[in-house]
Amino acid sequence: MQFDRGAYLLLVSSLSAGGVAGYVASEKDVVPHLQGSSHGAGAKTEVSSAPAHVEAVATPAVAASAVAAPVVAVPPAPTCDDSVGEPDACPSFVAPTEEGGCGGFATARCNDFKKAMKPRVAQAAVACLNKLSAGERCDPKRVELCGHLALMNACEDRVPTSTAAAACETIVQTCGASPVAPSLNECRLAMSGLREVGREAMLDCAKKHCFDKGVLGCEAVAAVAAGKP
Repeated sequence: MQFDRGAYLLLVSSLSAGGVAGYVASEKDVVPHLQGSSHGAGAKTEVSSAPAHVEAVATPAVAASAVAAPVVAVPPAPTCDDSVGEPDACPSFVAPTEEGGCGGFATARCNDFKKAMKPRVAQAAVACLNKLSAGERCDPKRVELCGHLALMNACEDRVPTSTAAAACETIVQTCGASPVAPSLNECRLAMSGLREVGREAMLDCAKKHCFDKGVLGCEAVAAVAAGKP
């Protein structure tokens, strides 16, 4: 018997090819994922890309009243009132024979301040006099300055009376050439801190003594000293 080697090799090759094809076919049925895998010929991988769309999240609006700063009540400014106050006792009389004594000038002017000035203004003027030394109380200008400073810190009359306004115009005109002539504003401040009797006395004094006593000497002068009853 003669062995045909060529035919035998052909037969083995055919059986091998058929076995491999049958294995792949059977695996596709048993494992479904192999159908779309790279093991199959011509398999394609599809990548699904979702649209890159991001929704904006709406921020709820905040009411203006919710973020507004709290309203703080501001207390009203204190009312300036010269009608309240009580001046202290005037400095005692110092006899000229005593050391540093010069009589009762400061004491007399202190009493003038109490009569002519409104209470709170007189309180400030008397307090200033009581702080002066014995020697300073002998200086008329230093004593008069206490009264002037108190008047310059008086509560200004918002609507000056026609009498006070007219009096100041007269004083400024009369004392215009004086080296110590007051301005209209200074005069109105002084008038604001005086009682009515003090205003009349100051006007009368300025008409007669503006150049010898000066404005400081006529401020808060007593009615009697000015020639009034």
